[in-house]
Amino acid sequence: MKFPVVTPNQIVASNLASARALRGWTQEEAAEKLEPFLGTRWSKATFSAAERSVAGKRVRQFTADEVVAFACAFELPIGWFFLPPPPDPDRPFAFAGMTRTEVSWEEVERRARDGSYVLPGVLPYGALVDLVFAITGMEERVAELLESIPGGESTEYQRRIKEYAGTEAKALIKGSIGDIATWVRNLSELAEFLSIIEAVALLPQPEVDSGIAPPIQPLRWKRAGGKGRK
Repeated sequence: MKFPVVTPNQIVASNLASARALRGWTQEEAAEKLEPFLGTRWSKATFSAAERSVAGKRVRQFTADEVVAFACAFELPIGWFFLPPPPDPDRPFAFAGMTRTEVSWEEVERRARDGSYVLPGVLPYGALVDLVFAITGMEERVAELLESIPGGESTEYQRRIKEYAGTEAKALIKGSIGDIATWVRNLSELAEFLSIIEAVALLPQPEVDSGIAPPIQPLRWKRAGGKGRK
C-alpha cells in the first residue's frame, strides 16, 4: 500500500478552496476580495489553477505574500492555511513533505519496528499540526511585540491574547498546585506564623547559668501553734 505525500503548497491550495467554500464565494468574488491585498486581480483561470494544485499535477508555488493576503481576505489566521485536511479513511496515515511523492506501508512498519516514526523527507500530519500550533520559542517574541505596541493601537484580538495568556497561566498553576485562593490563604497564614517565630526570636533571652543546679533547701514547715521542724 502506498500513502501519498502532499507538499505544503498543496495543503495551502486545499485550504484556499476550503476558505472560499466557507465564505460562500465564487472564484470571481474571491478574486475581487483578494485584489486589495495582492495588488493584482486573479483571473478565474488563475484561481481555478491555484485550487487544483492540490491534485499534484501542476502545483502552484505560493508566496508568503499570497498566504498573508489569503488570511486578510478570508479573515482567517495564517496558520489555518497550513492545517492538513483530514486523511482518507481508507488511508489513515498521511504525510506532508517536499522531496517525496509517496510513502510505502512497508517503510512505515519498518520504522515503527525500529522505534522511530520519522521518515526522511516527509512529516506525518500530526507533526505538521504541531508546527502550526507550536509556541516553543514564541513566548518571548510575542510578549515583546505586544508590549511594544502602544495601548491605543492594540487590536481587540491582541488584548484578548494578553488576557488569554493570563488565564492560561492561572489554569496551569491551578492544575499544578490546586485552588489558588486556598494557597494564598495558606501562604498568608504561614507568613503570619513565621512572623511570630521571628518576633519570639528577637525577645531578650534569659541568662544561661553555670549548669550546676542550686542546692535543695530542706523542707521547713510549722506545726499548728508550735515551732517549725527541721
